[in-house]
Amino acid sequence: MNILFVSPHPDDETLGCGGTILKYKEEGHKIYWLNFTNVKQQYGFSREKVEKKK
Repeated sequence: MNILFVSPHPDDETLGCGGTILKYKEEGHKIYWLNFTNVKQQYGFSREKVEKKK
């Protein structure tokens, strides 16, 4: 079975239903994750910012 977990922010799916994700993964199901947040902008991981800190 293909299973899609949808979350508004990074780690919400893990904190909210991590045990369920692990259960289905161990049973051999294909797990997919859809996140609606632009992580690069929200957390400051853009390539430009990383290069400036090097």
